Amino acid sequence: MSIEALCQHWLRSHEEERDDSIQIYRPTGTSLPARCFRMAYRFHSDGRWEWLKLAPDCRHYFTAGAWRLETGASLTPEGTRQTHMLYLRGSSPTARTSRLGSADGLGGFTGGDPDSSEAAYLLVRLTPNQLCLRPVIFD
Repeated sequence: MSIEALCQHWLRSHEEERDDSIQIYRPTGTSLPARCFRMAYRFHSDGRWEWLKLAPDCRHYFTAGAWRLETGASLTPEGTRQTHMLYLRGSSPTARTSRLGSADGLGGFTGGDPDSSEAAYLLVRLTPNQLCLRPVIFD
């Protein structure tokens, strides 16, 4: 997994998503159809991240937070596989927190303090041209 591939400006590509379980992002500069609002993330190598926020008056602006990546293992019928969880702290648009146990198949990752605003995502795919995230829904 290359952290350098993550550290760029990403735009959500709703057109490629087959259902709500996985969010697909493409780097800026990718040809995407026009939309009124398209979620955007900017990841920096020093652990900062920014996400595009839509204000009530329809202005768009970036707000900042911090990101971290944790690697663990999960058991599958084929054996053990490596999993990566991406945590976004700050004014995340989909912040949910709780604890994930090994029964969830994610190796006991924790989503943080219930009073924090940290969102957890399973990093499904990361290449220089595509970022696929599965939001982790906590009980």
